[in-house]
Amino acid sequence: MSIYKIWSSYKISRFCLNVCRSLRYRSLARELAEYNIVVNAIAPGLIRTPFHNPEITPPQAFEKMASEILLKRAGAPEDIVGAAMFLASDYADYITGATIDVNGGLYMS
Repeated sequence: MSIYKIWSSYKISRFCLNVCRSLRYRSLARELAEYNIVVNAIAPGLIRTPFHNPEITPPQAFEKMASEILLKRAGAPEDIVGAAMFLASDYADYITGATIDVNGGLYMS
C-alpha cells in the first residue's frame, strides 16, 4: 500500500472523528455550562505509541508521515500532557467548547 493512501486515509478518518467529537463535546459544553462545568477536547495528531502495529503501518511509512508534519516528527504521549494539564487547571476555567490541537502542525502542512 502506498504511503499516500495510508496518509490520506489517516487524515480523512481523523477529520471525521474530530467532527463527531466536536459535535458531542460542544453539545455537552452547552448542557453543562449552567452548572459551571467546562467541557473541552484535545485533538492529538500522529502520536508514537506502543500500539502502532508495524504490520498495518510499516515503520518507513510511519516515518514518512512524521516527516510531512510541520515539526518533522511524530508526537509522544508526553506531548499531550501539557494540554491536558492546562485544561485541568484554573487557567482554563473560562474555556469551554474548545479543542486544543496537539499535532505538531499536522493540518498546516
